Amino acid sequence: WHDASVPHLTWDVPKTVTVVGQPDHVVDGDAEYKVTTRVINTNDARYAALDPPDVILVNKDNKETAPPAQIYIDPITPLVTTEDGGQAEFVVSLSRKPLFDAPVTVEVASTDESEGQVLRPWWLVFRPWHDASVPHLTWDVPKTVTVVGQPDHVVDGDAEYKVTTRVINTNDARYAALDPPDVILVNKDNKETAPPAQIYIDPITPLVTTEDGGQAEFVVSLSRKPLFDAPVTVE
Repeated sequence: WHDASVPHLTWDVPKTVTVVGQPDHVVDGDAEYKVTTRVINTNDARYAALDPPDVILVNKDNKETAPPAQIYIDPITPLVTTEDGGQAEFVVSLSRKPLFDAPVTVEVASTDESEGQVLRPWWLVFRPWHDASVPHLTWDVPKTVTVVGQPDHVVDGDAEYKVTTRVINTNDARYAALDPPDVILVNKDNKETAPPAQIYIDPITPLVTTEDGGQAEFVVSLSRKPLFDAPVTVE
């Protein structure tokens, strides 16, 4: 029958069925599935006996064409520190959004803290969601790593060292399987160009004394500053 208040229920009005694709958070290719149709209630025996055809659909994988999961390391300054505290910086970034429930945490650490130390934070967090209170944690914001050169108080030349990077926590298997490249730096020795250590003796009067108490004077000086914990005493 026809009811003007609900015309869409009339038998001769086609009924639209909407199917919404769902994310599965894995790269598994296009997936085939069905929407089944069956008569569940009628007193019309003609329709009760029918088995309507099922509908075959395909859910397209939206991740296959995305770039592979990668962790990028990009210098933003020369990778050189100095024993005077000169700094070097690089950024760590991800190629694609992590799975929705799988933040990625990357640890950065110096292999030789006597040459260079990493400023906090030592753990870089890439969240797949946006939080206005901590926008720097969002996955698509590159994380800056700052390394500070350290003095070693010996003339040992320029020293090479590394900052290691590794994934320490994620439920995203694509990132968990990665071994990001380490960063090779050089800590410049600030003592190589300094003059060698010398003790200078310089007269400031003729070097003549007399038996009646005449005086002579000279000065003793150093060519360079001693190490910070090593005063020099000359007798």
